[in-house]
Amino acid sequence: VVAYIALTRTNAKRLMWGALKKANRDYHIGMRFNNSELTATLPNHSEIWLTGANDEADIDKLRGPNYRLVCIDEAQSYGGFLEEFIEEVLEPALIDNRGTLCLTGTPNAACAGYFHDASNIERLNYSIHHWTILENPYIPHAKDYLSKKKKQKQWPDNHPVYMREWCGQWVKSLDALVYKFSENNIYDSLPVDGGERHYILGIDLGYEDA
Repeated sequence: VVAYIALTRTNAKRLMWGALKKANRDYHIGMRFNNSELTATLPNHSEIWLTGANDEADIDKLRGPNYRLVCIDEAQSYGGFLEEFIEEVLEPALIDNRGTLCLTGTPNAACAGYFHDASNIERLNYSIHHWTILENPYIPHAKDYLSKKKKQKQWPDNHPVYMREWCGQWVKSLDALVYKFSENNIYDSLPVDGGERHYILGIDLGYEDA
């Protein structure tokens, strides 16, 4: 069993379902597709599953099978449960077949989270691979596009968005924080008025427009 996991089932279908069917046609693989279950069965009875995992309930649905390969796409977008998902659900399910876990994605602006750590911390023992859009053979016009884009946006070569989205580099961007940090956030002392103070932070995380 091979599992391809995106944030949602809809994303998984949009990103991979058509690509699987095209590969099946182009290379005459002989896969059988179940459109309702989003599973593809190969002639040797191997199966490819497409699914989503954006909360703890989705995680539990992936317990049980012995996976040969698990691919988590857009890994930078997962919340704090990604580490639990990998260590408590996927790794035990991969051990029987000495399976492989792949995390793929684009660096996030916060430079934080399990995907960031897996890309930068040696003790997690991931094999790290990196490329830029300029190395994608299916986008031969990328260099010209980026040259025009940088000129239009007046981006230097070290602009955080350019470095992250197009070069795949981990570069922190304070503009992407809930509150942009500035000198206004720093105080050496508080006014002395003798009154009691309460500190309150309210955040609307959103859902549809988070």
